[in-house]
Amino acid sequence: MAGPLLRRYDRLPIPAMRRSNSYPTLLIFAAIGVFAYGVEHWRRRTAARAGRSERERFAALGLCLVGPEGARRVDHVDETRQRLRRLAMDTSLDPSPTWIDGCLPLARALAVEGAAVDVTGRPGAARTQVARRARELTRAMSRVGLVWQVRAGDPEADLDVLAELLARTAAEIDLATGGAMVFESKGSRAPRVEPLPAPVTIELPGLFPLPLGSPRRFLVGTPLPAISAVSLTGGRPSVMVRARDEARVWSLGPSGLVRVLPEDGRGDGLSPVLLDGVDAALGVARIAAPPAGVDPSGVQLDGVVRDGVFWLGEAVRGQGPVLARLPVTGREPATAVRLLQGPVSPAVDERVAVGEGTAAVFAAYTAPDGDGATVRVVRATVGARAAVLPVGVPDAWRTRDRRPGLAMCRTGATLWLAVTSRDVWRLATVDAGAVTEVWSARAPAGRRFDEAATLRCDGGGLLLQGRERPRTSPVVWCGADGCSSVEAPVTRQPVDLPVYVTPTASGGRRMHPEWPLRFARTARGTLLSARASGTVLGLRRRGPGERAWGEERVLLDAAAAQHGGLVQAVEFYSDATRVLLAITTASGLHLLESRDEGRSWHGPNE
Repeated sequence: MAGPLLRRYDRLPIPAMRRSNSYPTLLIFAAIGVFAYGVEHWRRRTAARAGRSERERFAALGLCLVGPEGARRVDHVDETRQRLRRLAMDTSLDPSPTWIDGCLPLARALAVEGAAVDVTGRPGAARTQVARRARELTRAMSRVGLVWQVRAGDPEADLDVLAELLARTAAEIDLATGGAMVFESKGSRAPRVEPLPAPVTIELPGLFPLPLGSPRRFLVGTPLPAISAVSLTGGRPSVMVRARDEARVWSLGPSGLVRVLPEDGRGDGLSPVLLDGVDAALGVARIAAPPAGVDPSGVQLDGVVRDGVFWLGEAVRGQGPVLARLPVTGREPATAVRLLQGPVSPAVDERVAVGEGTAAVFAAYTAPDGDGATVRVVRATVGARAAVLPVGVPDAWRTRDRRPGLAMCRTGATLWLAVTSRDVWRLATVDAGAVTEVWSARAPAGRRFDEAATLRCDGGGLLLQGRERPRTSPVVWCGADGCSSVEAPVTRQPVDLPVYVTPTASGGRRMHPEWPLRFARTARGTLLSARASGTVLGLRRRGPGERAWGEERVLLDAAAAQHGGLVQAVEFYSDATRVLLAITTASGLHLLESRDEGRSWHGPNE
C-alpha cells in the first residue's frame, strides 16, 4: 500500500509541493505576530495601569508625609527636608507614634506595586528601579520613626535621607511612566504646622550672651572675656565693642564682670582690674595679679563700686579670700584685709562674694570648719583703710567636704545672699546686724543640687537657678510676697546627643555636664524655661498658680537652614513689659521677643 502512494507523490510537480509547505509557515508567522501584538497590548495596558496606580500611590504618600504644598515639590530636596523637620518640631517630645508611622502602609504598598512598573517597561529602554527606590524609602521611613530624637535636638537623627529618597523615587516613577506627578487633595495629609518665629539675627558668630542686662541692652562675650554691648533701638540691634583685652582671669557675678588684665608695663608688678557693667566700666584699679602658675578656674573674683571705691573680693587657690579697698579716683592708697587667717589648703577653692547694702558693703566667704566648711559674712567699715566687722550667721550654715557657691545682689533696699551647695540651697537677707535666712531647700535622697548657681536681681525681686546642672536644681524667686520655688521641667534627651562645649578665654574648649536651661520670670509671675538641646531650642511656660509646666514649643531649629548647626548659648532678659531671648548659633546671634507672657514670639523690630 505504501508503494503506490509514494509513487503518486513522486509524480507531483515540484511547485505544487512548495505551495503545500508554505501554509504552516504562514500560520507560524501569523501566530507569532498575534502573540507579539497581544503581549505588547497587554504590556501597554498593564504599564499604563501600573504607572497610573504607582503615581496615585506616590501622590498619596507625598500628601501623607509632607502635605499638599510640599508634595508638589518633592524634587526640591532641601525644601522637603526643611518641611519634614518643621513637622517633626511639632511632635511630642516623649517617644510616641508620629505622622510618619501612619504613612508606612502607603510606602509598603508603593514598594510592592513598584515591581509591576519595572517589569512592564518598553523593550530596549533603560531599566527603571522604582521597586528598589520604594523599598529604600520604606526602610528610611521606618528608621526615622523615632522622630522624637529630631524633636529633642539630636543632629544625627536627621531627615536628609528621607527627603532625598522621596525625590529619587519620584524621579524613577516619572522615568518609568513618562508622566509627571499629579497631586490631588485625596487621602490623609500631613499635619498643618505654623512657621517658626522669625528672629532678628546679628550675623556675627561668637557672640555669647551673658546674664547681665535688660531686653534693650545686654552684654555678650566674643568669647569671654572679650566683651561687647548689644543695644536695641527701635528694634534694630547694634553691637559696640567694649573690650578686646586678653584677661588673665575673670569672674562673672550679679554685680558685673570682673577682669584682671596682664601687666601694663609700669614696672610696679601690678595689673589692671576692671568691673564691667552693662553701660560702662564701673571700676578700674590695679592689684597684684594671681600667680601665673594658678589655674584660672582656681581664682574667684567679685566686686562692687560704692562712693568712688572699688571693693574687690578675691579668692585664690592656696591663698584664701581677701577683700581689697581700691579707690577709683583720688590719691588714697589701695588697702586689703585677709578675711581668712591661718594656713589654707592648696587643694581647696575657697569662695567669696561682695554685695552693696543700703549703708555699707558686705562680703561673704567660706572658711574651713573641721572636715567641712562654714560661711562667714563681714561688713566693711567706713574709713581710708580696708577693715571689716563680723556679721552674725546662723549656726546651721555648715557644709560637708565641698565649698558652697556664694552670690550677693540687691533688690531695692534688700541685700540678698545665696548659698548653694550640693545638699542644700539657702537664701538670706543681709544687714548690719545679722544674716537672716528666709528660704531653704534640701536635696532629696540620691539627688544633688548645683553648686554653681546664677543669681539675678531686678526691681521685681530675684531669681535663682542652677548654672551647670540646672535640671537637678530648683528654680527660686523672691519678691514682695516672699520666696517660692518650683522644680525644673523634666525633659528626655537622646543618649547620643553631642557634648555641650563653649570656648574659653584662652582659646580652648570647655565641656559642660548638661546643655543650657535658662529661666525668666515676668512681672505678672509667669515662669519661662528655655532649653537648648543640640540643634533645637524649646520653650515652656508656667503661669502663676499652675502646678505643672506646659507643653514645650520649639522656637528655633538651628539645623533647618544649616545642616548640623548646634545651639551654642542661650540667655533670657526681662523687664516689666517684655522678655527677650538671645540664642547663639554658628550663623550669629538670634533675638526673639515676647510681650504677652511668652505666648507669642517675634523679632524685636515687629
